[in-house]
Amino acid sequence: IGSYLIGLGLALLWFFTRHQWYSWILQDVLGVALMFNIYKGIVLKSLKALTILLILFFFYDIFFVFITPLITKSKESIMVKIATGGGANTGAKEALPDRK
Repeated sequence: IGSYLIGLGLALLWFFTRHQWYSWILQDVLGVALMFNIYKGIVLKSLKALTILLILFFFYDIFFVFITPLITKSKESIMVKIATGGGANTGAKEALPDRK
């Protein structure tokens, strides 16, 4: 129960400070914690299976960054478009923080 309360507290702290320049640090911590939980839930009995999974993730990433511009009408990478906000003025995009 204690770890759930800590996790909830960190998520709420990020939610209320997400527009501050330093919120990316907490977002990275939450992302790493999420990945650890996901990896803890995946049970791979061999190094071969893990290697195949990581290679597939690698090619998945290459496809969405470098191949999708070749097959989409807009000639833009889907990953880059999503990461940079896609032209939407929502404030939700990946960028280096401003130290204002």
